[in-house]
Amino acid sequence: MDKVSIIIIAYNSASSLPKCIVSCLNQTYKNIEIVIVIDGSPDNSFEVAKFYQKKDSRILVINKENEGIPKTRKIGFDHSSGEFIYHLDADDYIESNTIEVLLQRLYQEDADIVIGGLVFEDKNGKFITNWITLTTANSKVGYLKDIFTSRIPPFIFGRLIRREIFNSVFVPGNYNCGEDFVSNIMMICYNSDIKIVSDPALLHHYLIYETSVTNASKAEAFMIYTDDICEILMNQNLEGSVINEWAYFRVIKSWRYYLRRGGKQYLRNKAYVRNFY
Repeated sequence: MDKVSIIIIAYNSASSLPKCIVSCLNQTYKNIEIVIVIDGSPDNSFEVAKFYQKKDSRILVINKENEGIPKTRKIGFDHSSGEFIYHLDADDYIESNTIEVLLQRLYQEDADIVIGGLVFEDKNGKFITNWITLTTANSKVGYLKDIFTSRIPPFIFGRLIRREIFNSVFVPGNYNCGEDFVSNIMMICYNSDIKIVSDPALLHHYLIYETSVTNASKAEAFMIYTDDICEILMNQNLEGSVINEWAYFRVIKSWRYYLRRGGKQYLRNKAYVRNFY
């Protein structure tokens, strides 16, 4: 039985962390390790994690200074030992059969990444919507087109990943948002013959807060990661193959967010805004 490493990053998550940890401990697939990385949290997230570590030897707890999501995920990955990786934020939780279902699907398809269904909830656990991956692609170009058009969700959580596939991810530490999107682009572009499949089962519960990083980011934060994606595509000679889908994402989606989130330099230029739309 292959080992699966569930990597949890926690910051100010003392109230939600117990439910997250318990959902991992209750997995029907037992050969797991749970790596919890406390990102310099000012609350008692570390004490909560240590409490559960004493109850189950499969838990490893790392407490470090605050460095942001990309570096924290990398530290969790470097301290893990599983053949497969599952990322989980401390605010979220998973169904008890999540790892079993995804691993079985991965074996059946001889895949490198398998993406399960996502359930989006508010902080009170009220259902908002769900997201089931619709990809039917079988090549790098196809996967890139699907992620730019949202057929593949641009997250790093909610999916089981072969360890060697995630080795290629080295997201800069200065990101305030978009690190998941860039991680997916790196995994697709930097691994030959990668195979991504999906499973329709709703397995991962993602909680949405008004104060989440994505909701709170300034307009400029959205531009940094799209510049980096552009550089990756050009270096891999893939930009021309996905130009329509990439243009749709970068212009219609990212710049729309940029304008809505206070790109004042552009909003003040009425001619620019008129021409843009």
